[in-house]
Amino acid sequence: MRFRSNPSFVSDFAALRLSHQKMFRDRMKEFSAGCDTWAQSGAVSDAWPGNLRVHRLSNSNLWSMTWHYRRPHGRVVFQFFEDGGETTVRLLRIGGHEIYDDV
Repeated sequence: MRFRSNPSFVSDFAALRLSHQKMFRDRMKEFSAGCDTWAQSGAVSDAWPGNLRVHRLSNSNLWSMTWHYRRPHGRVVFQFFEDGGETTVRLLRIGGHEIYDDV
């Protein structure tokens, strides 16, 4: 699975505390494996471990993943797209609930 980042994701990530950057990076292996499973099967309920709380946002092609549950909450908004015939994940925003305002 390939990943791409929007400029807004890059600036959001840089603004996170270092401990939260590490938490997100630590979850990426599970998240990436789930993205691979989803791309191969489309089985949303079984693709990601339940602790990541991955779900599609209502009436959109955007998805959300929760990587931290305590305040401040850690969320990432992403989307799948095709790039050269390969399913790719574009990371759009990262942070707390406020990220949903601008996607």
